[in-house]
Amino acid sequence: MLVDHDTQQNYGSWHACAGLGPGKVLHFNTLSQSTKFDFHGEFIRKWIPELAEVSKKQIHQPWFMSKEQQ
Repeated sequence: MLVDHDTQQNYGSWHACAGLGPGKVLHFNTLSQSTKFDFHGEFIRKWIPELAEVSKKQIHQPWFMSKEQQ
């Protein structure tokens, strides 16, 4: 869900994330970006309410949580 919209920038960003386009191939690592720029998981908690109560330790990798922690 886009909060703002710029068609050209949106298409360009999705192509860059996918590593498409001319020149240098870039790979966007969402996990490293998340831990680097949203250390406490505030963005994740805001936009994914199902993860609002997940601990800071597991917020960036909830797929490793056991059934008891869910």
